Amino acid sequence: MIFGISLPLSTWLILIVAAVLALIIPFGIVGSITSFLPEPIDLIASNLLAGIGFPILLCYLHSRKMFGRGLGSVFFKIYTWFYLILGLFSISFGFLAYETPQLAGILIGVIMLATGLGMLWWSRRTAARLQAAYADEAERHAAAEREEQIQIQSEAIARAEAMKGN
Repeated sequence: MIFGISLPLSTWLILIVAAVLALIIPFGIVGSITSFLPEPIDLIASNLLAGIGFPILLCYLHSRKMFGRGLGSVFFKIYTWFYLILGLFSISFGFLAYETPQLAGILIGVIMLATGLGMLWWSRRTAARLQAAYADEAERHAAAEREEQIQIQSEAIARAEAMKGN
């Protein structure tokens, strides 16, 4: 049981492989799209779009799934934890790689860690909003039931008064 979800081992392996591919593939796709740009802008644009844009898209899709089905996505959780872990590793290796810290590795690690934390925050925020929506719906349902009971009682009182009058 991982993340509070019990799945067969083969399913977990498929999800992990899919998350690893989802980490790698956007860089290739976005890199080929931005290849017409000059070199420094191409590198920055492809890394920002793939490294931050794709997780933002996944956050949107995760929230749509949560509000559509009421269930979260295990894939999204694995992807988020990969971002967090890879960000920490990148920061660590940036400091420990050579005698001098590698600023590029540290910067990539900070961006990945911040993106992972943002995805984790988005997931928790979406879950809280969904629970609030469920609570509001339950409250509206209870109020509608109370209103219906009041209507039934008032009709019963009106019938009793009508019978009493006869």
